[in-house]
Amino acid sequence: MKSVADLVAAEDVLLFVNAAVAATGQDEFHTGRERQEWSVDFLHEYMLVNYRDLYAAALVLGINDRNKAQIVLRLLKSGADTTPAQRAVEGRLIRRALRDLPTNRVYRLFTVLQRAKVNNRRTRAVMREWLSARPDPAFEAVKYRGAFKRAALHAHLDLAGVADDELAAFLFAPMKSGRFRTPLFETWRRAHYERAAVFELPYTVAEGFAVEHRIPRAVFLEQIAPNLTRNERLRLQRSGGDAVELDAAALGRMPLTRLAAYVLAIPEKERIERRDDLTGALRASAPPPARPPGTGPGPGAASPPSSTTRTPQAAQARSAAARSSSPSPRTTCSKPSPPTTGRCGCRATRTRCSPSRAASPRSENGSSTRWRRPRRRSSSSPTAGTTRRSASPPRSCGSGPRASTPSGAPRSCT
Repeated sequence: MKSVADLVAAEDVLLFVNAAVAATGQDEFHTGRERQEWSVDFLHEYMLVNYRDLYAAALVLGINDRNKAQIVLRLLKSGADTTPAQRAVEGRLIRRALRDLPTNRVYRLFTVLQRAKVNNRRTRAVMREWLSARPDPAFEAVKYRGAFKRAALHAHLDLAGVADDELAAFLFAPMKSGRFRTPLFETWRRAHYERAAVFELPYTVAEGFAVEHRIPRAVFLEQIAPNLTRNERLRLQRSGGDAVELDAAALGRMPLTRLAAYVLAIPEKERIERRDDLTGALRASAPPPARPPGTGPGPGAASPPSSTTRTPQAAQARSAAARSSSPSPRTTCSKPSPPTTGRCGCRATRTRCSPSRAASPRSENGSSTRWRRPRRRSSSSPTAGTTRRSASPPRSCGSGPRASTPSGAPRSCT
């Protein structure tokens, strides 16, 4: 960092990005929705006023959709004081963010702009460009009819350039135009008086018609199941019954965040019973871990050397590695020791070094050859530096009292 101001700016940006990644504006365990919204709104305003360029650049980071829409909203509301270069950069970032956002969240953002009366030239241009580039405007006009109509009016959109002339008739005078040539528009019109047409519409639209026609919930879900999206089917797992039930493979294709929220919403008893299926679905939905180049099983990975190579060099390398890594063999030399005479006159044998002692010099075959020096006990006066032992009569080889010969000499062991 060049100065204290740069350090403070880096800390502020890091704090904002961390909050924009995690904060969703919902009730949580530690904080409620209102408290979280106040904190996040303050961070948005602080970044917008002090670091506008960095605030706009946060759109390309991995922040969640809610905060991405909030950044777009604040940039469009406060573009009067920016320079042309800033507006050009912000325009490109806003267009990219709108392409990445879900369709329903973009329409919700347009509704907020319309209610806040944000109708500057850049806002209208951004909305017109996004609406004109929709791949299926007829479907969105049916599914998001109210939001589509408000956005078209707010952006002064020429509907004839988006679709045919039936789009304007469907949005503003649907029941006065007679039959529609567009199949989905005609299905929507027939659903007002024909029960079978309800099940050909999108779920969110058909649900309202099902209430009007008094269709039982179980019958409705069973027949509308082919038209459900993945997220709609996941939301209906608790109340939809067998008609919309998902198996483990279908759950594994769900987005990880939504699947985790669904698993946490399941009661604990049912979660324990379905533990294997839910664990497999979560593992299948999780992205694969990132691997450094050359370490994975891909074509760029370096293959490990084979342990079955039989070349002399490989054999020598394996032998050296085994000698350096394996513990030293602890063997006892069987070479007989020179005899000595004990205090009682019996013949004994000196012992070898203990296997548990430190490593000793090795011979060519790897076995230990060092002798242990026998401890000598003397009944004479101790020399300098030694400690006098308590005098005690020498013990015999037997287990009972000391046995003596008639001449008084110690008896030798047999």
